[in-house]
Amino acid sequence: MGTMLCAAVLASGAVALGTTGPAPVTFHVRYQAEGGSHQTYLDALQNGGVAGEAWLDSSEHDERRARTLTVCDRRPDGVGVAARILVPDGRRIVYVAPVGRRCSERVLGYPIVRWQLSFGGRFSGEVPPPPLV
Repeated sequence: MGTMLCAAVLASGAVALGTTGPAPVTFHVRYQAEGGSHQTYLDALQNGGVAGEAWLDSSEHDERRARTLTVCDRRPDGVGVAARILVPDGRRIVYVAPVGRRCSERVLGYPIVRWQLSFGGRFSGEVPPPPLV
């Protein structure tokens, strides 16, 4: 049986400007452990639904411990969804979701210090990666 922990809002994004401005964006973080893997999810919520998301999954991959990153754009208009990863030497590596309700997945073979979600040019707070199992 898996466990899930939901955290409060990480950061608030856009402020609605009248009736024609962008809808507010709220970022949420979720942690889950199930079987032999651990996941950290970052969601960008807009208009009552998930507009963009990314998750890091920590599990065994090809007989080695690794993290898999998935980044998804859940809107058809291509507002821009990306995950930004901070590595130990201070570099920030950005992985962008394909536009239009699509996802990309990548196995990461390097250490991760923290990471965050970008949605429409706004960033969530930084969170730690899930532990390697």
